[in-house]
Amino acid sequence: HGHVNIVQGKPPIPSIEHQVSGRTEEAAAKGFTEGVAQQLMQLRNTQGPSITLRQPAGYQGQHEFRMLAIHKCRGHKRQPRKNRKPAGSTLVNRQPENNVVRVAIQALAAILGGTQSLHTNARDEALALPSEESATVALRTQQILAFESGITQVADPLGGSWYLERLTKDLAEDIESYLGRIREQGGVLAALERGFLQREIQDSAFAQQVALEEGRRVVVGLNRFTETEVPPIEVERLDPSIEERQLAGLRAFRAGRNTDRAARALEKIRRVAQTNENLLPSLIDAVEASATLGEIASALRDVFGEYREAVSV
Repeated sequence: HGHVNIVQGKPPIPSIEHQVSGRTEEAAAKGFTEGVAQQLMQLRNTQGPSITLRQPAGYQGQHEFRMLAIHKCRGHKRQPRKNRKPAGSTLVNRQPENNVVRVAIQALAAILGGTQSLHTNARDEALALPSEESATVALRTQQILAFESGITQVADPLGGSWYLERLTKDLAEDIESYLGRIREQGGVLAALERGFLQREIQDSAFAQQVALEEGRRVVVGLNRFTETEVPPIEVERLDPSIEERQLAGLRAFRAGRNTDRAARALEKIRRVAQTNENLLPSLIDAVEASATLGEIASALRDVFGEYREAVSV
């Protein structure tokens, strides 16, 4: 996989420092209007630690400003960090080279949206684990965007777009409406137990598949612009000896530990799991006693059982 930290922008106006409850923060004024810069500068002497920054009248970049500046300044030294990755569900196993273009478009969208950290999928992930070659291409995709496109020289390239502002507004309203439906059911846990979220995922997947089969949704290389002859595709294949080496290492690890101490730690997890006590100290004790992740999970499974997804037809 490719992963690069992207630092956006050479500020067209100087970086500004403001004082919040005795702590100094650097306000990212790059790419914002002078009005935003002036508002941030006023914080130096006039605002307290619980103030919520508001966008100035006439400023259009709310999609970026809200992410970077409208957070409660409760003495935080850093602004919220944003990590993005392309959607793996968009990768196609037919003509997988096309996935390079899909990933590049999604990575570009992430940068335009102000991401600071970005992951890009490999072209063959719809088929198998990425090969070294495809992982390198994923990394190069980011590097070309970061160092050749020039897009990172501006903090908010889409600032002022009325179209994007409308999309942002509609999305925020849709999210709030959807969260309201979940709250009406008693919250996320209740919605899961009733199978609501699972049904929503199933319905969405079904609708997308129908649109694909009816041609209302076009996927290049899959339902349009297909090829009659499909060339063989080389995929990454793991060496079977890796499993044997891992198993041998696990056996050696267990043989070298204090078996009684590990068993007591696992039993403590089972006991605490049946109460309302905090499980974390018991989990830490088990790790320090050299219990394996599989053993810890099995101990919890003994108490809680296994989750079975509620599937509706």
